[in-house]
Amino acid sequence: MPLRVPCPSCQQLLEVPDATLGCEAVCPQCERVFTVTNPVEPALDVGRSPPAGTVEHPDAANPFAAPMTADPTNRWSVGGTGEIGNVAVDTRSILSYALEVWKKNLGIMAGMTLVLLMVQNLLLQVLPILLELVLWLFNAPQIASVVASVAVSLLALLIQWYLQTGMTMVMLKLLRGQRTEFAEMFGGGSRFVPMLGVMIPFSLLIFGGSLLFLVPGLMIWIYYWPCFYLVVEGRRGAQTMTLATRITAGNLLTGVLLSLLSAGLYFVGALACCVGVVFTGSLVSLMWTTAYLMMSNQLSNSLVDQAV
Repeated sequence: MPLRVPCPSCQQLLEVPDATLGCEAVCPQCERVFTVTNPVEPALDVGRSPPAGTVEHPDAANPFAAPMTADPTNRWSVGGTGEIGNVAVDTRSILSYALEVWKKNLGIMAGMTLVLLMVQNLLLQVLPILLELVLWLFNAPQIASVVASVAVSLLALLIQWYLQTGMTMVMLKLLRGQRTEFAEMFGGGSRFVPMLGVMIPFSLLIFGGSLLFLVPGLMIWIYYWPCFYLVVEGRRGAQTMTLATRITAGNLLTGVLLSLLSAGLYFVGALACCVGVVFTGSLVSLMWTTAYLMMSNQLSNSLVDQAV
């Protein structure tokens, strides 16, 4: 019998079949990931029709799946179960769907990438020059210049991760067919601290591995790259690394090909007086987010078939 359970974050009452008790789900209201427990009452209006503008997902075992928003072309209806699984996906499927969504949302994607690049250039190029000028005027010792350079680099990295967190939240909504807006790029504060707890050790592992003939660093990336998306979606602690390997299992070659394709797209963008990076970089970001959703089985099987 269907039951009602409250979301622990927004307290929205959501209907759930009793068979899903103990499973993890995503609240469509606030996108909080939680375990289905403690139903408060049976759901009496079981036979009601779904909201207008949505279509029922044929594979959805999770009642909290993101709604499948109907597209006028009926080509790219999206949904997903909200549960982390594993699906072997080829590079062509990922690129096809990412390119389709990128073309439909080019303005917001290019705008977010432009903001990210401008902030990076400001912090890594303009700000160090200003600091050097100030230190020179005050005749500061050389050690002060070194400390200032390190501080600026760390600040740039933190701001970059903060903006990428918000940008990823926007891209996840775009790919799932949910409503979003450009301003949400600056709304990643609630996920920022947990993200640092995962990304700092992850980045150190990649850096340390890269010092060892580069190969270990690349392997760490290929196995664990989804951990960033998992944290952005509300996962916590060591489970992100375990879930990351579950997602990449059977998709290691696809991860290598995506890395090579990403490098190629950045190179092409740099050739266009670096202006093209705004467009190719936004496509690369959307491509990896698409890979996360497809590989973790959070997009419908029919959608993956259409993307081939």
